[in-house]
Amino acid sequence: EDLELDEDEFFKMLEDPYVKMLMSDLDVEMFNATQMFGTFDPDESGTVTVRELVQAIMKLRGEPAKNDVVASLVAIKALGERVDDLQAMVKEVFSLQMSMHEESQHTRHP
Repeated sequence: EDLELDEDEFFKMLEDPYVKMLMSDLDVEMFNATQMFGTFDPDESGTVTVRELVQAIMKLRGEPAKNDVVASLVAIKALGERVDDLQAMVKEVFSLQMSMHEESQHTRHP
């Protein structure tokens, strides 16, 4: 069965000097481990399996490739556009609700 680390165990493992040395040898920089847990736990199960650990390390090795940076920027732009669309929809729904509320107030109190 696959070994799994919960968040606390994961952070303790990263504090181990030997693990730090291994990560450094693999050219994996761990600047903020608390924010990195999600990278190692992509399915958000709350645990990190050995497979997830290896996959994340492979993604984090070395400097990001230019195509990785471009892909991230494109994804962020698309996400921003989706947020803008959602914001416009919320404003429209809110405006419609306010209009309906005002209309119902005028009908009740002539």
